[in-house]
Amino acid sequence: MCKVFTHGELDRMSETELSVLFNKVSSGLVRTEPGSPERRAGFASLEKIERAIIQRRKAPKPRF
Repeated sequence: MCKVFTHGELDRMSETELSVLFNKVSSGLVRTEPGSPERRAGFASLEKIERAIIQRRKAPKPRF
């Protein structure tokens, strides 16, 4: 069964970690059956991960 990640879990990850996780979940989807709970959970996780990556990219960079 595929884990659906929470926003809290994703908020603690760097953009690099999120990208790795996105690729890992994407790769796992090929082993799921169409319409299965695992596939739905995988797509839900991908959507959340993608949103977290977009938020990181939109965040203002610290000035030094």
